[in-house]
Amino acid sequence: MAGVLLEIKNSDAKELEQSFARLAKTVRHLEPVLKDIGHYLLRSIDQRFDDEVKPQGGKWDDISKYTKEKKRGRFGEGRILTDRGRLRRSITFVTDGNGLLVGTNVIYAAIHQLGGETGRKGGRFTLPARPFLGISGKDKEGILQIIADCMCRAARGRS
Repeated sequence: MAGVLLEIKNSDAKELEQSFARLAKTVRHLEPVLKDIGHYLLRSIDQRFDDEVKPQGGKWDDISKYTKEKKRGRFGEGRILTDRGRLRRSITFVTDGNGLLVGTNVIYAAIHQLGGETGRKGGRFTLPARPFLGISGKDKEGILQIIADCMCRAARGRS
């Protein structure tokens, strides 16, 4: 999967890392819980496209008047990061049994996620960052709940 690699590097990461460490000691196979988390994150990211919000909260920057005019009468008219829906539909996840990767193989995803200068000679412009990938506070709580549920099932299975 090409694109952007995001690592969680804040206080939220510690709690998630500790929960995963406890989970890894409790269950033999992490892949089922990683798939549950992957599906949860896909739903969350899809909702971000509906709400046009960043994982950290706050709305995405509005699209330019030029882009609004260009989109007139097309699918996704007036919607941010939505033209034909390719970017949104491309988001997926993979697991390798011990890790989870959520992202997209759409080449232009990085410029929308991170922002930056784009365009060709004579027509360069700066796109604002409109992050759609990442883990929100609500996502963190959802992931912790998925892990807790898995640990409860594992504990019941052992008794």
